[in-house]
Amino acid sequence: MIRRINLTKIFAIASISLSLLTVACNGKETKIAHIGSSAGESGNFLGITATAIKLGFIDEEFAKIGWKAEYTGFATGIAVNEGIVAGDVDISTLGDVPCAVGISNDIGLTWIGVGLRSYNSTFVVRKDSPIQSVSELNGKKVGFGVGTTTQYLFESVIKEFALDKDSIEVLNMVHSTAINALLTGNVDVILLGENQAKSLEADGEARIILNTRDWPQWAPMDTIVARTKFAKKHPEVLVAFHKALIRARSEFIKNPEEYYVNLSARQIEAHPELGDSIYNIDGGKFENLIAYVPEDNIVREQRLFDFLESVGRITVHKNVRDALDNTFYEQAAAALGVTK
Repeated sequence: MIRRINLTKIFAIASISLSLLTVACNGKETKIAHIGSSAGESGNFLGITATAIKLGFIDEEFAKIGWKAEYTGFATGIAVNEGIVAGDVDISTLGDVPCAVGISNDIGLTWIGVGLRSYNSTFVVRKDSPIQSVSELNGKKVGFGVGTTTQYLFESVIKEFALDKDSIEVLNMVHSTAINALLTGNVDVILLGENQAKSLEADGEARIILNTRDWPQWAPMDTIVARTKFAKKHPEVLVAFHKALIRARSEFIKNPEEYYVNLSARQIEAHPELGDSIYNIDGGKFENLIAYVPEDNIVREQRLFDFLESVGRITVHKNVRDALDNTFYEQAAAALGVTK
């Protein structure tokens, strides 16, 4: 009797086995955690997470507990949130606006840290533009990522300067597209992180007309989130992740100039000399790189949340504290003998 082999079934079983995300390593089963970034599809990471990756600390800490990290870049925080919903992202960095939107929409996101407690954003025009101030935005074309951290800055400026929002044409663009559109004259103004904006200034191509250094209440932060189901099932992975970030900050402080380019998601690669002026904001302490979420960041995220709710970007009110879990950092810090 000839026994038929059901190849479809075999391939399905093989596919399921691969989806378990494990690989053999020295005879032991190594599990894979998918780590994302909203700093671009090129796979760049922002903040202290980038330094931890560069130094290999995440890989080292994961290996100690039988895990391996796989890194994926996403064009925006919106895409990161979609990845969390789909179960394709376990841990990720993303801006504070998509973090707030994810909390509001109950996508199964837990806020576990910060990669940069604060970084500055800007409004940028071409160097030869007649526009001198954000008060002149009425009737102009403005490019930025809708639903991203820059939207909060845009909405805040509209309100602060009593601008006619309906007269402003908003073009939804990722940063690389926005820069090209600005330089080719297809938009009048774009919103960028300070690192990219200062690089354009250094190249003699653009001017900053507003910097959140002068409006710190609008400065965004780089949040670190985890898929809630993953966090509950594998808390040891998040503790290992935080150990790597703590070690990275310690190493960064010894020689910050070596790591500024990574800290900026490589956006100042052509002008590394800008790093100190952008990131050394407290005389070399670099408390901005401590991954623990302090009270002022919690308050700021709630203020951001409430603002987005007031302009209709968020429709379900939440207390952001309910989505925050600092215990992974606390356990990592205790294991390494450091304080917040």
